[in-house]
Amino acid sequence: MNASDQNNNKRDWLIVALMMGLAVALRAPLLNIGVTIDDACSAYVVEASNFSDLVTRIKEVEMSPPVYFSILKLFTMCFGFNSVVMALPSLIFSVLTIPVVYLLGKEASSSDSCGKSASGLLSAFFATISILAIIYSHEARTYAVAGFLTASALTLFMRFLNGKASVLSALMLALTCSLLVMTHYISVLYIGIMGLVAIFYRQQSNNKSLYAIAALAAPVIPLLFWWPVLNHHRSVGTPWADVTPLSQFLTVFASNLSATLPLPVVAGYVLVCLVFPTVLALAVVLRPKQILQSVKNIVNDGRVVTLAACLAASCSLFGFITPYIFGYVRYMTPVACTSWVLLAIFVVTLLRPQFKQDKNQPKLKLLKGGLIVCLLAMLAMSALETIARAGQDCSGLRVLAHDISNGKFGKSAFITAPDFVGIILVYYLKHECAQTVMPELLGFADPHSGLLPPRHENRAAWWHDPDILTVYEGKLAKFKEQGFEKVVFIRDTYKPSSIKMPTREVTDKFELFLQQKLHKIGVTKLYSGRASSYEVSEYSFAPETAIENKNAQ
Repeated sequence: MNASDQNNNKRDWLIVALMMGLAVALRAPLLNIGVTIDDACSAYVVEASNFSDLVTRIKEVEMSPPVYFSILKLFTMCFGFNSVVMALPSLIFSVLTIPVVYLLGKEASSSDSCGKSASGLLSAFFATISILAIIYSHEARTYAVAGFLTASALTLFMRFLNGKASVLSALMLALTCSLLVMTHYISVLYIGIMGLVAIFYRQQSNNKSLYAIAALAAPVIPLLFWWPVLNHHRSVGTPWADVTPLSQFLTVFASNLSATLPLPVVAGYVLVCLVFPTVLALAVVLRPKQILQSVKNIVNDGRVVTLAACLAASCSLFGFITPYIFGYVRYMTPVACTSWVLLAIFVVTLLRPQFKQDKNQPKLKLLKGGLIVCLLAMLAMSALETIARAGQDCSGLRVLAHDISNGKFGKSAFITAPDFVGIILVYYLKHECAQTVMPELLGFADPHSGLLPPRHENRAAWWHDPDILTVYEGKLAKFKEQGFEKVVFIRDTYKPSSIKMPTREVTDKFELFLQQKLHKIGVTKLYSGRASSYEVSEYSFAPETAIENKNAQ
């Protein structure tokens, strides 16, 4: 590396460091906006007393391998248990992903050194401002860690495609892939794609991809030890959402792809569904030979094929092997790095020839100015999204927990619907309100949940139990015998339903049942949150006049 390249390299890393600082500024405001059901389940898992208990809890209430939960457990042991500490690992790994994506952009580019630098820096910028990355940089979930490991594994694999094989690289790739598989199940697909590319592109010049095969096979070892839990998770499935019909394939694909772009989801969706197809159609009509040559170049480049195949497979599968709801794209977070790099390479490939031409200075200045404006606009959209999200707690249960802790509801028993809502309330009562004695808390429709999250196994069966209301009638009678004056019913305003779990319909029946069996006090109150809000209704075992007379005495 000559002196000029060394200086450029130092400049690039300085810019990357500044991007990491910007990333912290964009993500830090979300550190303390509270927890959702998934975060609360993570908290329940890491409250385990030992690793064996942690694995048991993962098996019963989670759908991911243990690496992330082990990291979170370490953080809570070192720094305590609160919303900030819960979010901290995701923030750290989200920021650390930026320099890795910079390296991935350089390794994946086929341009000269200047073009590689531009591709790397632009990829890192997209990682910095990505809405998807920002949102899941505060959730206590696997996604940020999986994203860091996916980008790392792809970067190491690209080195083999670029002829940079070494024993150290192979060991690092084996370790990274093993950690990745034990962080997120879908990574088996990405490692498989890398293996196929290694085989099919092995004969290209300077390609040493076959040396990566053994490293890519290394994750089989930890998976064999984890197989009983993995097989259990596979058998449970996702009964809370109906199977997505194949007729929605294009909608699902476009929704997933738009989420990975460094834009708000709706803007990205419009770009994917309208702008890109229109531009591509015009290009095919006006410049068919150039487009055909570009396609050939892409197919012949194993690096681009690897990224594109991982991205396309994810966009095609998520929503079918997982629940699909527009905007429910958290599963795309680990593979979003491929979208950032592909977009950066596309932009650099498109604009670099124009930058090389210095004959038309006004045009060049206009082009550079336009690019800067676009990048600043993207940054502004991310900043505005962050400000909006930071302005309100993600769950209305945070305020409700403090009201319960302060005695606002008196001597009451609580029922939450759906059943998993209770674990969020328990988190806030335990870790923010410092309440050591939990209230009487029951979930619906799983009568064994409330203070604990419902187990995946046989969970759907409760929603089809014809005697479920009789079961809860008995629970109400027990509450009355225990001396509770009221029952407080807490219901999520988001009321999904599926064939296997008709939560909305059954809960509607239960709410009507409460109104018939008990006496409603006042009006239903709304506890609002940005991600989830809750309707809270109070019911007494005696007419309201009797309660008022007792209070007056």
